[in-house]
Amino acid sequence: MIRHVVMWSLKDKNTAGEVKTRLLTMPEHIPQIKKIEVKTNIDSSSTTHDIILITFHDTEEELYGYQNHEYHQEIKKFIPQYCTNRACIDFYD
Repeated sequence: MIRHVVMWSLKDKNTAGEVKTRLLTMPEHIPQIKKIEVKTNIDSSSTTHDIILITFHDTEEELYGYQNHEYHQEIKKFIPQYCTNRACIDFYD
């Protein structure tokens, strides 16, 4: 199993719900996502990131298919209006 983990800082903490809701729509459109988790930080005053996305994929091909999927590209255009300070890592679990 491969995990794709992305973290962002929110420009406005009040938009966390909107961002989370939008991220959670991805599995409906992107079959390469086997599982998804989106979490918000309970106390962002002491950290650099506010929201985390974790997607799960069976193979590297599925990960690349997800990353190149048209709906994922739409999400990538949506995120910058709400988030900054992106950090990302992919790993085998």
